[in-house]
Amino acid sequence: MTKEQATQFVRDVLQQLWDKWQPSDFQINVWIALLCHYDYDESEAALRRWYAHADKVTMKPFPGQVRKILVGVGGAPQQNTEPCKVYGLARGDKPDTVTWFYTNGYSPNWQRVGDVAERGRKRFEELYGGSWVIIRPPEEVHDDGLRGEAALHNAEALIIAGPDTPGRRFLIRAKRLGESAVL
Repeated sequence: MTKEQATQFVRDVLQQLWDKWQPSDFQINVWIALLCHYDYDESEAALRRWYAHADKVTMKPFPGQVRKILVGVGGAPQQNTEPCKVYGLARGDKPDTVTWFYTNGYSPNWQRVGDVAERGRKRFEELYGGSWVIIRPPEEVHDDGLRGEAALHNAEALIIAGPDTPGRRFLIRAKRLGESAVL
């Protein structure tokens, strides 16, 4: 949901379910940051279902409590088993020394990462002086079985076992000569 929808959700759903709760501006901003990851209608339905079956209701809603209720609802952030490396800052004259920044186990909102990294870079320049650059973490390559030596051997075996083609004849000839078929 958008920021406006999240604000409306706090007013029309949370404050209706917890009618004695009067959130401060700070609390509303915390709720907006949490709720922006969810779908409005699905979140409202999930909270209403929970509220209808709840044995005990607290005096005010807690973000952790609501996050548990909304697990799996409309685009909720997926929790990773490990923190996610988001960006790094390196001093311009020492590019091999990088200070990395991580999320707390949730997949980051990649649209905001650039803005946050830029603010961090400016803050580092204020605090430590010099020129700082933003470093993107290297993309992790997961072995999907389509790369590497084992995949090459599997592909060669499939081609050799297949129908007679120029590629098959080339591989057989290269194998007899003891050459690598990879150029």
